[in-house]
Amino acid sequence: MVYEFFAQYQTPLSKLFLDILLVFALTSFIGLERESIRKFKRAEVGIRTYSLIGFLGYFATLTGIIMDFPIVLIALSGLILFEGISHFQRAKKGRLGITTEVSIVLAFLVGVIVGLGEYWAALLLAIFVTSILVSKRVMDSFAKSISEQDIITTIKFLIVAVVIFPLLP
Repeated sequence: MVYEFFAQYQTPLSKLFLDILLVFALTSFIGLERESIRKFKRAEVGIRTYSLIGFLGYFATLTGIIMDFPIVLIALSGLILFEGISHFQRAKKGRLGITTEVSIVLAFLVGVIVGLGEYWAALLLAIFVTSILVSKRVMDSFAKSISEQDIITTIKFLIVAVVIFPLLP
């Protein structure tokens, strides 16, 4: 892997630089999807905002490790409080969705995970979040095509598969 290649030449400064680059790339990937909805409506956050939020998570993690103090929890609490206030303001204007707010918190967690050195987990989280955000239109059309009877039938199947089937000899 590329990261392992650089690890052999690693100094504390080069690790910091590569981590910052990774946080920027992963959170920009999420922000790019949010920015792309500007074609359809006004997006309030984009690449720069998501990158900054990822950096907040990353540097809160590093500072917390150095100071042996849970700064990440304080930063996350502040971010959630800010997002709650922001959501309340948007709700006054009739915009009730919380997808952006949740994805912002997840971008923060991408930075935290990189700060903890779990690069694969951060990559998977960024891909997962972006995939969910991109698939909105597909999920909406799928949800509209499902009838109530389809849901009831699925529930019955799950009851048989998960509850009754394991009890059989």
